[in-house]
Amino acid sequence: MRQAGEKFLGHYPRFTSVAGTAEVTTLPDHSVHIITAAQAAHWFDCEKARSEFQRILKPAGWLVLVWNDRRLNATSFARDYESLLASYGTDYLEVRHQGANRAALLAPPSFQAGEFETPGI
Repeated sequence: MRQAGEKFLGHYPRFTSVAGTAEVTTLPDHSVHIITAAQAAHWFDCEKARSEFQRILKPAGWLVLVWNDRRLNATSFARDYESLLASYGTDYLEVRHQGANRAALLAPPSFQAGEFETPGI
């Protein structure tokens, strides 16, 4: 993803790419207003990432975690699609991570002083 960002955004003068992880961003203390991660939080070491996020967020900063969880049993198509992926996906069952680590990332000590939303759940 970082390589894709550099390829597609590198020509913007204010774009900066940083070699870091959720657990060690290399960013200064209280330096960011918002942290976002989409479909990636299941790879985080939750305790270390939470600590790093608290370190780099400015007061009243935001953490936005996004998942795109499918309703696996909502329709016959959804059930058949899930079966297809499970049967023929070479590593699907290992990488699926539906809703993984939400509880761990949001468990105390956490960001619970602010608002918390789970739209669509």
